[in-house]
Amino acid sequence: MDPYGELTDRPPSKKSDVTAKIVTVFGNKRDKRGLKLITPYTRAVLKGHIHEFIITDEKDVRPKSTVDRVGYLCFAEIKTGGAIMFGDKILVGGQLMGHLVGFDEYHMPNHLNIVLYAENLKSGFDLGISVGQDMLITDRD
Repeated sequence: MDPYGELTDRPPSKKSDVTAKIVTVFGNKRDKRGLKLITPYTRAVLKGHIHEFIITDEKDVRPKSTVDRVGYLCFAEIKTGGAIMFGDKILVGGQLMGHLVGFDEYHMPNHLNIVLYAENLKSGFDLGISVGQDMLITDRD
């Protein structure tokens, strides 16, 4: 039995925020990346681990999707670990970067690709992200 088979939206939950610090900022974009998002809607991220954050402007992306159009944002080191999930907001320096739509494990165990949706395809350079900035991953408004 597939535990995610009937899941079509964010599962009901209450959770703590996850915080991170930007350690690398990217300025590149690709049109044919081919990211294969995994089935689970959630991932645990551990304090001290570093993960990559990628933006897409492809609509209706969710777990199990393939994502081609991407803008590379950054690598960030997790400062306060916890669970992150589909629909979470990702803010850098208080600015909304996008909403989490899925995870790609291509580079595991080195790092997880965390994919966000935003209306406009931008890179970390385009968004003015800087090394050392704080990141917040939250489900709160």
